[in-house]
Amino acid sequence: ASLPPRDPASRFRRGPLASAIINGTTRGQQGDLKITASNVKVYRKSTGNELTGNPPDAADITGYQGSEIDLLIEGISKTSSGGASVTAKFEPTNGADKSGISKDTIHLTVYGIESVTWKKAKSGSPDIGSDQHPTDSLDKRIFPGATSADDSTDRSTAMVVVELTPALYGIDVYLDYYDIDDPTAKDLPLDDDPSGVQPDKDNRGFVDGETDGGFPNGNEPLTVTTGRHGKAKGEFSVAMQPGDNYRVVAATTASQFNKISALHPDSGGRVFHQDDSSLEVTESGPAAAVTSPALTVWRKLRLEIDSMARSRGTSGASKLRKQQTTPMARVP
Repeated sequence: ASLPPRDPASRFRRGPLASAIINGTTRGQQGDLKITASNVKVYRKSTGNELTGNPPDAADITGYQGSEIDLLIEGISKTSSGGASVTAKFEPTNGADKSGISKDTIHLTVYGIESVTWKKAKSGSPDIGSDQHPTDSLDKRIFPGATSADDSTDRSTAMVVVELTPALYGIDVYLDYYDIDDPTAKDLPLDDDPSGVQPDKDNRGFVDGETDGGFPNGNEPLTVTTGRHGKAKGEFSVAMQPGDNYRVVAATTASQFNKISALHPDSGGRVFHQDDSSLEVTESGPAAAVTSPALTVWRKLRLEIDSMARSRGTSGASKLRKQQTTPMARVP
């Protein structure tokens, strides 16, 4: 089994990241269950109480007699394959006979999002990987406009690449996008957060009616699955409006997006957990949620410069003098 790791915001969104069921046979005996674990925390689903707290040798579940108990398991730090474990030990209490002592162990792998990066989506798309934002070496820029008058190639798509650690195959990862704050201003006329638009949206362009970009077919969040090297990919579309900026967040569970939003105003265009604005979703993992660098739309302004060269030669000058004396028609 595999489960996402804990990160600094886990206390706000503890949930069924992974689960296990105790369903023992106690031969009619009643006793205590003791839960021990490595690299994970274990909670009783019905109460939310942690069963792996201190002191570690305390009876975690008393009066157990073979009933089914649901546990929630939360990763603390990434592990190698099978590097985490949970052990349940039963000790009978109705009599001195300890022959009923038994235990069972499950092994798990704790994984996390290592990174979220931008790459070139396809042939003809802008080369985002090598074209960095000129004012911030960590952020990226995209030129979705045509390269010539007859260019009809769609250049508004970028590829989001998510990497897990350890590199597990066949793991679902969830992506969502955010219209981050414009870092250049927090007042009119650039960044006014107009009424009727959510507080965390100030982009001017639209993709399928949204100012925060879009995934294919309007999927939000987008589910992608890791390949052999622990990487998953998804396409992201930007608007054509210069100055619009975005981030894509990858998470191990889709429910996390209910408590993540872009901070406004914010000079860094960052995203945070809503429960605590000090808990930033950063670009570095491993964690249960990691954000991409900011991606900003840039456009090229194409100018046609025309001029009239000075006439050379007597013949040309003579003609011009004659033309200057020709009456012009009255313009209404």
